[in-house]
Amino acid sequence: MKRVTYISKFSPGISDDDIQAIKSASDKNNQQYNITGVLLVFNGMFYQVIEGDSSAIDLTIRRIKRDPRHQDMYILQTEKGVERQYNQWELRNIGQETEEEPLFQPIRNLLDSLANTHHVLEKFAPQPILQGLQEGQNPLEWKFKKSEKVVLFFDLVASTTFTEVLSLNEMAELLEFFYGIANNKIFLTGGTISKLTGDGLMAYYSAEEADMALAAAVEIMKDLYFFREHNADNVKRFVYAGCGISAGPVIKGNIGSIEKMDYTLLGDVVNSAARLESITRKTGQTMTIPHRFKSMLSDMFTDVKRIGYYRPKGKSQQLQIYSVDDEMLKFGLDPAEIKKLILAENAKPAVLTA
Repeated sequence: MKRVTYISKFSPGISDDDIQAIKSASDKNNQQYNITGVLLVFNGMFYQVIEGDSSAIDLTIRRIKRDPRHQDMYILQTEKGVERQYNQWELRNIGQETEEEPLFQPIRNLLDSLANTHHVLEKFAPQPILQGLQEGQNPLEWKFKKSEKVVLFFDLVASTTFTEVLSLNEMAELLEFFYGIANNKIFLTGGTISKLTGDGLMAYYSAEEADMALAAAVEIMKDLYFFREHNADNVKRFVYAGCGISAGPVIKGNIGSIEKMDYTLLGDVVNSAARLESITRKTGQTMTIPHRFKSMLSDMFTDVKRIGYYRPKGKSQQLQIYSVDDEMLKFGLDPAEIKKLILAENAKPAVLTA
């Protein structure tokens, strides 16, 4: 016997008729497969417990995940080898209870808290952790694994100096803009954001997604170019970011202790991406990639050119460094002078445009 507890969101526009349709279909399917449990409906959320034969439960969960009326499904608990707790399966719409109002008030409070926690978790938890929870896995049990990844490391140039000339609100808007475009491009192209660093980020793709990784980086840099163009009359015209891209074997998994855990990537590839980003200040290019990553790209990138030999920090030998040959991906100013120019600017309150 297997028992699964999950929560999910309503799809936009779902109606009471849709909920009744779910009940009718579930009544039929659950009777057929001898599944018992309860589905609670409250405030745009489904909360369900189902129990039965393991294969029948797995089939039901797969069917629910495919149902467009459910969104962002998270499996809260999976129990195996349990005794049956429910005699039947039923749906209860908590928001419509009247006679049992005192009894269901605590349940409404609990479900409301779950919905709020679910929303916060989406914003702060790493993507792999969320995906594992959606699939009913326990991330605490994950072991280290080796795999081939493409790692991107972004860093805003002179971010500390910007904090000296921008107001708190302006700095918050600037960071929100940067992370808005960067996170969006990476999500849409299938990448995973590993961490936000305060003024940059680290992301990764599978080795097979090298083209998508470079395409996302290029689009982010182009959006920053247009941002500078739209702010040509104020200090935000000095907003640049560097990007280093590396590829190769990494170890992924949980690090930390009983007090605090983090899911991350480890290995020279991660360090190399950060070091490649740092040498953008020397190349005049906002993006730098090594020969190994270039060799993984398809023929669609005909504008990837060698820009010279450089020795990243921590490396004993110089490396062939490449970049995308595009004027929008170049530093329009000497990176070493950007800090001085920001400080010299008569920083006036400005409206963020994009």
